Amino acid sequence: MNSTEPEGTILATVPEAGASLLEGSGVIIEVSTGIPPFLEIPDLRTLSAAAAADAINQAAAELEIVINITTTFQDTVNPDLIGVVISTSPGAGGQVQDGGTLTLEIGKQAPPPPPPPDG
Repeated sequence: MNSTEPEGTILATVPEAGASLLEGSGVIIEVSTGIPPFLEIPDLRTLSAAAAADAINQAAAELEIVINITTTFQDTVNPDLIGVVISTSPGAGGQVQDGGTLTLEIGKQAPPPPPPPDG
């Protein structure tokens, strides 16, 4: 079981310690994997969507993190802000729980302004 407790630590037993059992009965023991049940989000800004997703999948190999990708028009001529992560939710340093969702916001070139009307 994912836990912040050190690997091999017994987290729980069923039945609880001290309970009486019938001969031949089983006991369930939950043992920590030592892997936290969350991922601390690194700073992913300036990475492509694919590189950011790869970084998350490698960092959270034992967790199930859903990656949601959105795009936002960038009113800029700076090519460094186009096609890369411009923000995440939660942000860098935040946490996503096992089974949670991380949203990557990717910069997209704003469409050119419409031509002036003929006249």
